[in-house]
Amino acid sequence: LFITYPQHHKHSYYLIKSSGPATFDPMELELIANVARYHRKAHPSLNHLPFGQLSSKQQDIVRKLAAILRIADALDFGHQSKVKNLDCKLAAPKRMVSIRLEGAQDFEDEIDCASGKAGLMNEVYGIRTVFR
Repeated sequence: LFITYPQHHKHSYYLIKSSGPATFDPMELELIANVARYHRKAHPSLNHLPFGQLSSKQQDIVRKLAAILRIADALDFGHQSKVKNLDCKLAAPKRMVSIRLEGAQDFEDEIDCASGKAGLMNEVYGIRTVFR
């Protein structure tokens, strides 16, 4: 964020790849960096070289984790830690996941942001995401 907010997702990739913890092997760092890269803006794309070089199984892992991270990031929209707890329920016949937020404050901005970022989640998991 200190380097440049509009491109911080791309810088996250670079920083993780360049100076990631030695406790991870190079492929784990590649996956972690790709998940961070896709936590906002563009969806994972084969046109993006680092993502395109991953195996199909690794690409699937990145898509799934990035989808979850986008929701988590959106639920802290104002960086005020308003959400203290959440409860997720999958309604299998309806192909819908309901995410109920808990906390002492109004979540209107967080729900608006998360609803806007739920596209990758819906696409990857084949569901509809609803926030309450």
